[in-house]
This record gives sequence, C-alpha cells and structure tokens, in this order.
Amino acid sequence: MEIWKDIAGYEKYYQVSNQGRIKRKHYTGTRQYGMKLRSYTHKELILTLGKNSAGYYRVRLHGDATSERLFVHR
Repeated sequence: MEIWKDIAGYEKYYQVSNQGRIKRKHYTGTRQYGMKLRSYTHKELILTLGKNSAGYYRVRLHGDATSERLFVHR
C-alpha cells in the first residue's frame, strides 16, 4: 500500500510516497501579471522524474517564491 506524506518546505504543494513517487497536490492561487491579478488552478499529478548524468533521480519543486531541484531517494 502506497503511503503519501507532505514534503518539508512544500507542504502546500507536494507529497512523496514510500515508493519514491512525487505527487503535486491540487491547489489554487493568484498571481500578478503586470497590473492584472489572475487566478490559477493546478490539478493533482504524479510528476515525471528526471535522471542526472550519474543516473540518480531528481525532480524540480516550485514553492511560493522558490524553485529547487532535489534528489529522490527511496
């Protein structure tokens, strides 16, 4: 059975499972583009993991004002 837990620092946006999969959570928000305020919605989605040149899996996570590329360990 797959168990999902929030990722520290990204609790609002992402979860990791005990099988090493990363899931984006469903959330809505607003973002300012110039003078306009626009709302957006992200649906729940299992992310595709990328590999670096050494063969280790990693994923890019986006927070409120941050973007980080992290390694995924099982």
